[in-house]
Amino acid sequence: WTEVFIIRSDDHPNGVHDPVDINKLSENIARATCAALVKLLDLLAAAGLTKLAVRATIHPDN
Repeated sequence: WTEVFIIRSDDHPNGVHDPVDINKLSENIARATCAALVKLLDLLAAAGLTKLAVRATIHPDN
């Protein structure tokens, strides 16, 4: 398993910060997952692993 933690920081210059764009974050997670798996597609297919799932919990409490 690989775990990625996105940690909110309250250290913003002048108290100004951009809120997290959940759509953009989801897109980046999907793209990064695809990029990481591209090199392994032949091995995964040979092992019969043709279905993949990614679960990302995007919630302020996590």
